[in-house]
Amino acid sequence: MAEWIISGNPQNYDVVGAFHELKRVDWTQSANIDVGDIVYIYVSGDIKMLLFKCRANKVNITVPDIEDQKFNVSGKYDGHMGRYMELEMLEEFDGPEYSREELIKHGFQSPMGPMHMPDSVSEYLEGLRNYSQSSIGKYSVSSSVWIATALMAANVYSQNINADREKYYFKQSEIREKAQEYANGKVEPARISWWCCADGPKNTYNYLRADNENDNTLRRLTSPVELDGIKTLPTDLSPSLDDTIFYILGHDFSLEDLFTFVQEKYSKIWEDENEWWPSLTEYDPEISSKQWFRLLKDESVTSHETLVMLK
Repeated sequence: MAEWIISGNPQNYDVVGAFHELKRVDWTQSANIDVGDIVYIYVSGDIKMLLFKCRANKVNITVPDIEDQKFNVSGKYDGHMGRYMELEMLEEFDGPEYSREELIKHGFQSPMGPMHMPDSVSEYLEGLRNYSQSSIGKYSVSSSVWIATALMAANVYSQNINADREKYYFKQSEIREKAQEYANGKVEPARISWWCCADGPKNTYNYLRADNENDNTLRRLTSPVELDGIKTLPTDLSPSLDDTIFYILGHDFSLEDLFTFVQEKYSKIWEDENEWWPSLTEYDPEISSKQWFRLLKDESVTSHETLVMLK
C-alpha cells in the first residue's frame, strides 16, 4: 500500500462540499495508483491546507458514475478527462498544523501533480495522530471548541434567561481552557481566533462570531439562524447517542441538552438582531394602546393591506 498526495483547486472543483455531502468522489487519475492506496488531498487556492485522507476504492475507471456536477465550479470536469479513481474520505483534517506553512517545515511541497508522500511529512502526520490518540478528551478539537462555548452560553442562560447579549461573549482564553477538557488534541489559540470563527479570514467552521462592537477579541457562539446554518453546528457529534455529561459552575448538561438549547433558546436570543425596537424617547406615536387597538379595528382608517403589512 502506497501513500500519495494530490492537489485540488477549489476554484475549479468544490472538493470540500463534495466530500462533505458524498463521502466518495470520482477523481481524475494521472498516476498508477492502486486499489487500497492512501491518497491525501491538499486543497490549494485560498485554503492551502491538507484537508482529506482518502482510500482508493477503484482505479482506472473510464466512465465515472458518481453524480457530482453541482460541485463542478469551472465546468471542465464533464466525465471526459481520461482515467478516474474512486476516492473515499477516511478522515478530515482541520487546524493550523495541517496548513501549508506548517507542513513546509516538515518537507512538504505543494504538489503540481500526484506525488508519493514524503517520509518526513508522513512521520509528522503520524506524530499528530499519536498525540491525538494519547489525549484525554474524545472529541475533535473543533467540536470541542463548539461544546465549550455552547456550555458556557447555556450556563449564562441557566443563571438568567433575560441576560443581556453582552453576557454571551467570552474571552478566547476561557473558551480554549474549557475546550481542552474535551479535545483529543491540543487546542491552539488560532482555533478560537479564526479557524472556528465565521469572521476569521480563513475559517474552516462557523462555530463562533467575533462581532462584539466594544471588543473584537471576544467570541460568542454562532446561532443556527445566522449564516443560513452553514457550518454552525458540528456534524461529527451524535447528541442522541452520546451520554456524556458536561459540568460547569454547578450545572450539568448532556450533549443533547446543548444542541436543544442552541437550536431553540439560544437562537431566539439572536434571531431579531436586525429589528428596530425604539424607545418612547426615540419614537412616540402619542396615542394610547386603547386608541391604537381602536384604530386597527376601524376599516375606514386601516385597510386590509395595512393590517397585512403591520402583521
